[in-house]
Amino acid sequence: MQEEILRIWEAEKTTMVLVTHDIDEAIFLGDQVIVMGHAPDTMKEKFSVDLNRPRDRSSAVFTSLKKEVLSKLLETPL
Repeated sequence: MQEEILRIWEAEKTTMVLVTHDIDEAIFLGDQVIVMGHAPDTMKEKFSVDLNRPRDRSSAVFTSLKKEVLSKLLETPL
């Protein structure tokens, strides 16, 4: 499904907004990853995904960004 989303995005050259709970998927597909907070409409952090396509999920940069996003996601709310 992720490959199909990329194919459509490349063919249509359109903006897409995807909501997922899968960090790998967010980094693999997105140019930005937004971590939402517990309260409605609160954004904890926005990460830019500056990785070339096709993206390699096993690369050090991908793994490092995944750790950053996960760390922010698991932070205790204030």
